[in-house]
Amino acid sequence: MFLYRFPWLYLSLVFLAYGVFGWIVAKSINLWIADLREALAYWGLLISPLTAKIYIYGLISLVIFMIIVVLTIPAKSLKFMFGSWLKSGNQGFISILFWSFMLVLIICYLEQFLMFLILFAASLLGRLELQELTYKSYQIMLILVTVSLLGFSTGYFGFIHRL
Repeated sequence: MFLYRFPWLYLSLVFLAYGVFGWIVAKSINLWIADLREALAYWGLLISPLTAKIYIYGLISLVIFMIIVVLTIPAKSLKFMFGSWLKSGNQGFISILFWSFMLVLIICYLEQFLMFLILFAASLLGRLELQELTYKSYQIMLILVTVSLLGFSTGYFGFIHRL
């Protein structure tokens, strides 16, 4: 009965989205390592390529985990965080400045933003299907984190060990 009610199609879509992300990361990891080492060397910090790779993997894992956590936060919390900014004049002004800055960043880093948006949309679709099947929040988060990290790892190692 569990296998019948499990949303295989939607979670395989999440798996594929994160797999493509893993493939893209594996393809461009050497450029990211060089950029990170160059940026840190500018500030006088020298790190090895292995350390840079570990930092990048940690950041990617954190981004994947944060996407899933944001999706499992109850809607009331999100409304409190974003809805309260528009109530007073000062908060509205700060909100406009913040979102203007975010728009500039989105335009400057459009390719990365679109990849993030695809990952977010796929994870949201998986969350909605799991929620419709009455899974609890912690189960949804555990399933999505597992599927996302497995998909990312499969895409990454698929690129590294391709024939």
